[in-house]
Amino acid sequence: MRTLKMLATATAVAIVPVAANAAFEPQKESLECVIVKTSDHSRDADPIYKINVDLVLTPRATPTSLVVEHVSASGRRYSRDEQYTRSNLTFTPGRIEYYWNGTMARNSAYTMRGALWRNTGGWFYSEEQYRGGSKSFWMLSKCHPEQHEAD
Repeated sequence: MRTLKMLATATAVAIVPVAANAAFEPQKESLECVIVKTSDHSRDADPIYKINVDLVLTPRATPTSLVVEHVSASGRRYSRDEQYTRSNLTFTPGRIEYYWNGTMARNSAYTMRGALWRNTGGWFYSEEQYRGGSKSFWMLSKCHPEQHEAD
C-alpha cells in the first residue's frame, strides 16, 4: 500500500519505470485440451477426457515450466511430472512451440515426448511414447484457454 500511495503523488516520469516493471513478470497460459486423434483405440474403463496444460514463460517467451495433467472420467489425475523423470523442456526460438521429454519413472524402457504449439488453428498438444526407441503410442489434442467458473 505504501508504494501505491507514493506512486499516486509521483510525476508521470517516475511512473513510467514502475509500469514497465510489469513486463518482467512471467506470462502464463492455462489450457484445457481434448484428445482428437490417438493410436490407442482400446476401451478404457476410465478414459482420459481432458488434459490440462500450464505453460509459464519469461517476458522473452522462454519457457520456465510446462505442467501436463491428464484427467480421467472418474476424476483421477495423472501428472506427467510424476510419471516421467529425467525430463527437460525446450522450445523453438521465434515460434510458439514448446517440447518436453522424459523417462518413465516405473519403467525406464519407455520415454515420452510432449509438444505444445499454437498456429492459426489455435493451441495443440501432442504426446509420443517410445519403447526401446520404437514409437508405441501417440495422441493429438486440441486446446483452448481454461475457463474459470464465475463465483
